[in-house]
Amino acid sequence: MDIDWEQNVNVTQYNDLLTRLRTAMPTKVITIAVGNWSNLPAVAGASYSQLDQINLMCYDMDSPGNGYSWYNDALLQSGNLAVMTCDWRARAFTSAGVAASKIGVPDYRNLVVQKLDTAEDLHRFLIDQFHQGRAFVLEVMVVIILIIELVYAFRGKG
Repeated sequence: MDIDWEQNVNVTQYNDLLTRLRTAMPTKVITIAVGNWSNLPAVAGASYSQLDQINLMCYDMDSPGNGYSWYNDALLQSGNLAVMTCDWRARAFTSAGVAASKIGVPDYRNLVVQKLDTAEDLHRFLIDQFHQGRAFVLEVMVVIILIIELVYAFRGKG
């Protein structure tokens, strides 16, 4: 079960909900989807022991309101503290006391794997087309050379 409560978050109520869910469903996987807004780091810090995983929403971090152009879902700040990234978002949760081992982005990982597979298929297709195209050009050149040779042979200049 994945809980995605993003606005008007009351830490006490959210923690109570998660505690009750864990009591009612002790063997089920319980996760929450979070970002570093609306007290969600505090919720995660207070209730991560009730959860199997805390899934960071590491996307839509390229808002025009930021005043700069940036990637939609960059992973690392790489020393640029002015930009929003997944590692920046994760730090809000580890700073709230959440164990790093509880933080994940599994759904997004699968999406990235699918995108990489698609890119690999496209790359293979383009390479195959390039090789076929190159072979075709070489075949055309051979035919042109043969035609030239035949023209010269029939004209008696060869």
